[in-house]
Amino acid sequence: MKTEQAGRLKLVEIVLLLFLAAFLATGAMALQTGQELSDKVVRLHVLANSDSEEDQALKLKVRDRILAYAEPLLAGTADRREAEALVPEAADGAVILPVTVLDRQDTAIRRRLVRTMGRKLGAELTKAQTEAVLSLKSGGCLDLPEGLRAVRKPHRLILEKQAPLPPPLVLHEGEQLWGHWRITVRRCDGPAEEGVDRIVLRDTGGELTVAAWDGTGRLEVENGSRTVKRLFADAGVPTERRREYPAVLLDGTLAAVPGVATDRACWPQKDEACLVITWEPCRVEVPE
Repeated sequence: MKTEQAGRLKLVEIVLLLFLAAFLATGAMALQTGQELSDKVVRLHVLANSDSEEDQALKLKVRDRILAYAEPLLAGTADRREAEALVPEAADGAVILPVTVLDRQDTAIRRRLVRTMGRKLGAELTKAQTEAVLSLKSGGCLDLPEGLRAVRKPHRLILEKQAPLPPPLVLHEGEQLWGHWRITVRRCDGPAEEGVDRIVLRDTGGELTVAAWDGTGRLEVENGSRTVKRLFADAGVPTERRREYPAVLLDGTLAAVPGVATDRACWPQKDEACLVITWEPCRVEVPE
């Protein structure tokens, strides 16, 4: 009799141990699955005011309305790691992201993508700067701190590190270097013609300076006063290249932008002495 009872007890213990092992295994699997889901799932928890049927029914209605609103917003989005993986590494001082990748994400992911582009170039963009980049239209350009510039093309968003601009330089007769330009100034007693690589100004004896265009200013041309921005557009100069063009100032006033336009007030009169300013791209050799 005692032997039979002992056998039954052992059988019960074995069953309990098996049940406990199965329970622990299931719990471990649930924890692992939960961890995997935590990276991909947005948890929604709606609290009711009480356990009454009325409050519980209201809670479910609120849940359903939120889900119905959020579903189209969340469709096709990427999690954090996936979003960061969408941004390529910087190459030649620039990060390029296809607009198709950007546009199919929700607002939060688009912001994260732009901030990740900045980090790959060593800059931490603020919320306002990120929103400004995202608001760019095709053809738009935006200068950012840390020497960055954002350019929106029809099919891509570009974030690039800009080379520092050279300081203003007072021009004299002869040859001088300014940035990647070689500029030559010579005096001419007779008339001279402008060309794609030169401008002609009245020789007033004033101070000539070359500097980077600051994004402002107007020039009086044949068909009236125009902003330099408009003249750049008329000349077909892309937005992202305009800062590369030198602006020539006469006694501190904008006189010309080579390759774009010259102010009428600076045009030489017939047979009047003039200054011919030519420029060409150059590469400065750095000694080893």
